[in-house]
Amino acid sequence: MAQQDDETGREGAEGGRTVAWCIAEKLGLEIPHPYQSNEFRDGKTVGVIKSARLKNNSIKIPKGLYSRAVKGLIAIEVSKDIFDVYELTKAEMDATSPKPPGADTQWGFQANRLVAGRKPFARVRLIEHRIELYWPIDKRVKEEHYALWANARKADRLAALPTDSQILFYETEWDSYKKREGSMTAFAVGTLTDELPVNPKSNIDAEGKRWWETRLVKLAGWIEPKKGVPLDEIRRITGLDDLKMRQGPYPIFPAHFRQIAKLLGDGQPSLRDTEPAGQAFRSISLKEELDSIRAQSKGEQRVTQVHNQLMNEFSSFCRKEIGIEPQEHRFDAVLQGLSGDVSLLIEAKSAAAATDGRHQIRQAIGQLFDYRFTYWSKKSRVELAVLLPEKPLEELLALLGSLEIGVIWREGPKFRSTPEVHALDERLKRAFTA
Repeated sequence: MAQQDDETGREGAEGGRTVAWCIAEKLGLEIPHPYQSNEFRDGKTVGVIKSARLKNNSIKIPKGLYSRAVKGLIAIEVSKDIFDVYELTKAEMDATSPKPPGADTQWGFQANRLVAGRKPFARVRLIEHRIELYWPIDKRVKEEHYALWANARKADRLAALPTDSQILFYETEWDSYKKREGSMTAFAVGTLTDELPVNPKSNIDAEGKRWWETRLVKLAGWIEPKKGVPLDEIRRITGLDDLKMRQGPYPIFPAHFRQIAKLLGDGQPSLRDTEPAGQAFRSISLKEELDSIRAQSKGEQRVTQVHNQLMNEFSSFCRKEIGIEPQEHRFDAVLQGLSGDVSLLIEAKSAAAATDGRHQIRQAIGQLFDYRFTYWSKKSRVELAVLLPEKPLEELLALLGSLEIGVIWREGPKFRSTPEVHALDERLKRAFTA
């Protein structure tokens, strides 16, 4: 795989490829040279897949590829890791008057001009397929949830991977401190969750780099490393003769990922969803308020700290004032066992005012309906509520009320709620209206 020296440019090209791979997988298109270009084939038709991330409106297409393409698939990120895909003919792309971005080798486009006035024909959620260098921690090796490791320079890249991305664990000479018998093999497969380890570990290597356990992967298949898929076989499958596993997480074409995962041994568990059967929720553990293990930007760290502090305070309030232990899963909290066997599903947000507050509340609305649909049957009675750090404006209260979504907000040392919440149970009424 050709790599650029510039880290930002390399990551940008890598990110564009993974979006193109996901779209091709979703739409059943062939990418003849997945590690070289985003050219696709649909029968005899040649096209190109290009994407524009949030806050990035620029699309560049190599002139050689643009001259061969008959059509283009333009993917515009509408929310994190969700892309609307538009189909344009070559003539329609030409009509936007493309201009070279300073070099004769590429044509530049403005994504919003390309898709203006058009309706997308597909919506695709990004799920990446990666091979990750394995760093052994003996006590965590065969646990169902396994934490990935990253150093300071790579932690933000790991944090940015979409939830439900598929991960192959790969061992090099670091695999076994004594026998070193499992080197150069892929040996485990799993699904990236949005969870963090409860008690993350860290260490400083011989070069002085600090490493952290970051996000968790739910393992779906495991074999002894020495019996894993060897590097030569991985190179054959991917077509990358010079493939070296040193700078994970390393992107891999979905079809290649499946081939390698299938070779992990007869009788091994197949790839599966991360969700357990039944209502296997867990008690809410203490959230990390002081440090962001996922090495987010300062703004994102602030959002995470406010969110986690709010959840910690609310969880404590529920235990002390209501007498209910809140539970969590992929959602923030659920209060179960209310009057009439009702459950209250809660999504917490870090802002309630201004543009950011409105945006987060809109996001919470979608999450609540999605979570209820996903985790409960139609026969279950599950009410919805948004948890906020302060009382929102009346128009937002009205919006949520019109959707039968209650609101809980912090008020000094206590929490208050709208009637949609405290009318559900006498314990809630005493706690939220006292």
